[in-house]
Amino acid sequence: SERPIVQMKAILQLDGCWYAGQHGFEIKGAAGTDVDYQVAEVYRPALVEAYGALKDMLAGIQGTTVTDNTYSIAVEYSKCAPYERGGVEAAVTEVLGLSPTLRRTDGDKTLHLRPRVEWNRGRAVEWMSQRFEALHSDDDDSLLPVYIGLEQGSAAAEGGGPGDDDQSMYEVIKGRMGGLGILVSEPVDAAVSPDDTAAGFTISNGQAEVRQFLETLVQAWYSTRNLPLWAKFRGSKKK
Repeated sequence: SERPIVQMKAILQLDGCWYAGQHGFEIKGAAGTDVDYQVAEVYRPALVEAYGALKDMLAGIQGTTVTDNTYSIAVEYSKCAPYERGGVEAAVTEVLGLSPTLRRTDGDKTLHLRPRVEWNRGRAVEWMSQRFEALHSDDDDSLLPVYIGLEQGSAAAEGGGPGDDDQSMYEVIKGRMGGLGILVSEPVDAAVSPDDTAAGFTISNGQAEVRQFLETLVQAWYSTRNLPLWAKFRGSKKK
């Protein structure tokens, strides 16, 4: 998640979960483990400086919010007037010009400033899976990664950094980890071109559909553990 782990824990209230916050820049294992990994602590001074500069520069543009998420700065402009958005982009570009250790990635009407480091969501999940398997090496069960994301297209980060959108996660989960990449898209009758996404499956938009899928996945895992989970998936595989 792009949220800090402290916020995620407050929302989910699940001690048995592993958490990756700040787009994977902070990782904490489940209760009872000693996993606590901070990837970019050295970049905090640059992020604090960028946060202060953006707060000052964007104070006069209504509808913008600047949030310090510890290991990233989020500039949201969803409520900003269309003619003001160029000013938001210009401010972010100016701050990045003064902060060579940071880079920009784009979200849904949000611009993110993050450390210029070879780390992203995909790398974070790979690291977590390796640590998880090391801690559970005596278990008979194999690990099946499942990633559910919202972004369909690929969007590499500006400044030469690795892409951090959901597309990069689909590629890691499917290509290197043999898991399930799932795109939460429009209703299933809306076609999704294979060229537009690396996700292997789609499910309808909305929390209810995602919850139904997760409940089905858990039930399938416990009731028929020897069958492939692909057979239990109720979404639509892309053509």
